[in-house]
Amino acid sequence: MTWDRSSTIALAKYHCSRCHGLGMLFWAYHRPRPCPCVLRTIFHACLTRYRHAQARKEEEYCADFVLLAKRILDPWHFRLFRIHFLGGRPWSRCIGPLRTNRGFFFHCVYRVQEILGRALAELLPYPLWPLDHYFHSNHTLGPLGIVWRPQSTQHYRAIDPDRLPSSNPNGRPRGLNYHIHTELRQAAAAHAKE
Repeated sequence: MTWDRSSTIALAKYHCSRCHGLGMLFWAYHRPRPCPCVLRTIFHACLTRYRHAQARKEEEYCADFVLLAKRILDPWHFRLFRIHFLGGRPWSRCIGPLRTNRGFFFHCVYRVQEILGRALAELLPYPLWPLDHYFHSNHTLGPLGIVWRPQSTQHYRAIDPDRLPSSNPNGRPRGLNYHIHTELRQAAAAHAKE
């Protein structure tokens, strides 16, 4: 993910004292970097999606989310992550098992949110943020750039081209998905003949 103002301004907190709602921090001799408020927003969006996926039994996203945290965080911070974020315990019930005080606990909570927020967005080759790209990825085939969505192919196989209304001067039926499917089917048939 490239960090620029257009990708962070919608995620920034308008009352943030560091970035003042812009989402980027500009330093004199360093390249611009995302504000911690943006990283925490990314983390909270992915955590909300994790809880939603857990209720719908989407194990792949849940496993990716937890395994990334386990790989990125040290054992103490991962224990905090499991107890507080995944377990849902309030801070008052977390400081006992972690053997810490309230102030240090919240500093570590913010640190975990920032570390995982950056890792969720910068993970290569398949980041977990933006969520739309994770759950609805598009694949491009060939130089034409045909968008192919495997989950929707069965719906469009039953289309009868003679029954579709024609609105184009060349007589081709309307509907982008029909055209994509037809072109892919013709390309596959030509490849099979070779």
